Amino acid sequence: LITSPWPTAPKADAKQAKVFEEIKTIVSEIRYIKATLHLKTDITLYHKGDEFLNEHQALIKQLSGLTRVEAVRDGHGLHLTGTTHRCWLDIDQETALGFVAEIKQKLIAQDGLIANLEGRLANKSYVHNAPKQVVSETRAQLEAATTTRQKLQDEHDRFAPVG
Repeated sequence: LITSPWPTAPKADAKQAKVFEEIKTIVSEIRYIKATLHLKTDITLYHKGDEFLNEHQALIKQLSGLTRVEAVRDGHGLHLTGTTHRCWLDIDQETALGFVAEIKQKLIAQDGLIANLEGRLANKSYVHNAPKQVVSETRAQLEAATTTRQKLQDEHDRFAPVG
């Protein structure tokens, strides 16, 4: 082993790495949408004759668990936003809008929580008389609630434009 040469790393192909990253982006987004919307049915990815998607349709179909990948002239559904390729999943508007309605309810609840926490922190008596640790916890809760609200808003924006 001491006299053996070190193994050499194969040369990386930048073009293939870029192709892989794009496939990974598309597959990840499809899996995310399927998991988020709890989709168990047959799903088709449609595109407008995109060469990249035509060339890699078998791999995308296999890795994402799709039923089909088809080129069409036009259509509706849930567009993939993480890629520059114009493609969409055949998800009916009712499913996506139902999910958006759930998110709206969560946003309303989160807004109430944020208002409550902000009200507590705006109360000078609470801030001055409560133990420092409790006030710090309230500030941390407000920060977490605000972060959660932003994530919910991002989800809402992501799934709202259907059709």
